[in-house]
Amino acid sequence: MNITTKIDFTRALEVSGFKREIAGKQCFGKAVRALELMQQTRKGLFVYGTNGVGKTCFCRAVDKVFGLGATFVRLLDPTQLALITEEYFIDRLFGGGSVILDDVGSEHQRNDYGVVCEPVSDFIGRWYEKYEKHLSIGNLLVVNTNLSAEQFAARYSMRTVSRLKSLCCFWKMEGEDKRFATVV
Repeated sequence: MNITTKIDFTRALEVSGFKREIAGKQCFGKAVRALELMQQTRKGLFVYGTNGVGKTCFCRAVDKVFGLGATFVRLLDPTQLALITEEYFIDRLFGGGSVILDDVGSEHQRNDYGVVCEPVSDFIGRWYEKYEKHLSIGNLLVVNTNLSAEQFAARYSMRTVSRLKSLCCFWKMEGEDKRFATVV
């Protein structure tokens, strides 16, 4: 991973598939600043915003720009959600590897014998506990969600938000729904 290497983020984003003409000039400029902030702080990224603005595309670009080789966990898929609760997956990650949690908030809560569990909160808590180790080997946590900051805090707790703030730079991605723009 080259989070500390000098990178031309404008060019790197274009090459990675996050295009200025699709994202829009303002959004693209903010994306470049988000990458610069990640590099300066050596933190991951928490991207939030409305549907279709390009959060997932940007997170995939972050992976390519920094050469993270991240494990991409699409939380809309129940089989992938199950991954972040499995001990072998957690152990493998803590041995080395960045993670992208895609579409946080879209997953179902888990009910264990009447106790409602939030696998995402549990995972973020485990990541936080091992933060110094992750930092020392260059692992980053990248998260995207359609939830507003307030909705995220209401669902997952202020404790989870606080932990994320120590792990990630926060960026509200704004713009038009790109999916509607492609409808003929």
